[in-house]
Amino acid sequence: MPVRNLVAWNSMIVGYAQHGFGMEAVELFDRMETEDTQPNDITFIGILSACMHGGLAELRYRSFEVMKTRGVMPRVEHYACMVDLLARAGQTKRAYELIKSMPMDPNVIFWRSLLARCKTHDDLEVGQLVVHQLRMADPGDASARAMESFLNANVGLWIYKDKFRCKQKKATKKVPGRSYVSFLSKRYHEY
Repeated sequence: MPVRNLVAWNSMIVGYAQHGFGMEAVELFDRMETEDTQPNDITFIGILSACMHGGLAELRYRSFEVMKTRGVMPRVEHYACMVDLLARAGQTKRAYELIKSMPMDPNVIFWRSLLARCKTHDDLEVGQLVVHQLRMADPGDASARAMESFLNANVGLWIYKDKFRCKQKKATKKVPGRSYVSFLSKRYHEY
């Protein structure tokens, strides 16, 4: 690289990460540090993404901790990367605990993505906790109940899925449809 400043390093690291070259991104990060360039929050988003796409889970945990030693406070994006990594690996309880320990309030996107992973990994226990958090965050959101229903069905609790369907049918009112037809006379008929 002819110009070796933070922007150039970050561009290269993020570029490698986005194209699945996790190890190359990490090696570039190491070179950046040997040249005394101080990483910033964007650098660590690149490194965390590189670890995710490159299957470097253990390195990702260390990178998240290294951020703090370098004076970079994790932002929402960094926590999102970590929650995604943990949940994909089936560590839904650990992901839940990380969300609860965040210094900022988690948004519903965190909870919905974790709930989807609970469904993938058939984790009813954490799934119930997440549904509770979603209901507190947005009481009118029916998607949390729907996901809970699918989660119950995944683990074989069909009775809860049936109860959910009954509640949905009672709560939902269908508006009858209408059709309009016109023919040569240009008169419209409604039925």
